[in-house]
Amino acid sequence: MDDLTLLHNDRSFLEPLEKPINDWLKKYRFMELNPRKSSLSDLRSGINYLGYRVVQTDSPKNPAKLRSPPKRNWDFIADLRALEKKGLPKKTKSHPFAIAPNYKAQRERLASINSRLGLFKHSESYRFKKQAMEHFRKQTVSLTINLQAMNQDQSEVSITEDEWSPFVIKEDFSSIKLS
Repeated sequence: MDDLTLLHNDRSFLEPLEKPINDWLKKYRFMELNPRKSSLSDLRSGINYLGYRVVQTDSPKNPAKLRSPPKRNWDFIADLRALEKKGLPKKTKSHPFAIAPNYKAQRERLASINSRLGLFKHSESYRFKKQAMEHFRKQTVSLTINLQAMNQDQSEVSITEDEWSPFVIKEDFSSIKLS
């Protein structure tokens, strides 16, 4: 690990620590601080750390909020859309000796999506995950034609959502898997 964050409510306390930390890193880890990447920042204005934006709040219960950057959110949406477009191979009535369908590409895409969901778990993203996953669910639920309505009146055909979907989404939107 090469990321280091020191937090203190007094800036003057942190300023003299840079030299001893750099000396220790040189002596014991054969590394040194990068002056272009080392800075003192006010947490109230936010800092970038390990791919998140960390912002201090006034809440004693949650003193800091983690926010995922917009690019991470868009990458997640792109993964979901790619999975929607790719879909699953068409279901056929398989023979007991038939070769099982190959879902390798879909499983790899699901692994990427679940990895992103794991990262989102640490940030304020529940509403974003919920909206994205509900949209994904609507796009992947198969549609069926109501044959009874078709037999009764040829001009009126109703399309209803079938309860079957090739994907199972956890209730808290923390993961998705093939059904």
